[in-house]
Amino acid sequence: MRLYLVRHGEATSPDENPRRPLSAKGRSEVERMASFLARSGVRPSRVIHSNKLRAGETAAILARALAPGLMLEEAESLGPNDPVDALVAAARGWAEAGSGDVMVAGHMPFMARALAQLVGADASLEFAAFGSGAVACLEPGPGGRWRLLWLVAPELLGG
Repeated sequence: MRLYLVRHGEATSPDENPRRPLSAKGRSEVERMASFLARSGVRPSRVIHSNKLRAGETAAILARALAPGLMLEEAESLGPNDPVDALVAAARGWAEAGSGDVMVAGHMPFMARALAQLVGADASLEFAAFGSGAVACLEPGPGGRWRLLWLVAPELLGG
């Protein structure tokens, strides 16, 4: 089982659109990431996103490329400043159940705090640089902790 933590692509400013959909740049960076992940064999069995438009759009682009026809799942507890405990507990449950791969699309600082807590670091450190459209891949490790396998940002993929 692998867990993919995704930060949404670049969004429009609140002045431009208060709902903050993906910008043209954001859409492009997520599409590049989706293409890269598809070529790399990433095939999540679940794609979960926050209730904010930009995360939903990010999840939809990724799911279309990686798992066509998969129903997206919206979760209330993935907002930028939400506690990460619910996601960490859910991830442990997925790992124990031997679930398929799960992709979660959300926001900063939530994603960096979740990654820190999953690998056993102090969640307040936010040690990972999740640029817009970045994806981290983790797998369960010993002692209930997770191992970070990789973290890729769209700017590394060209375009």
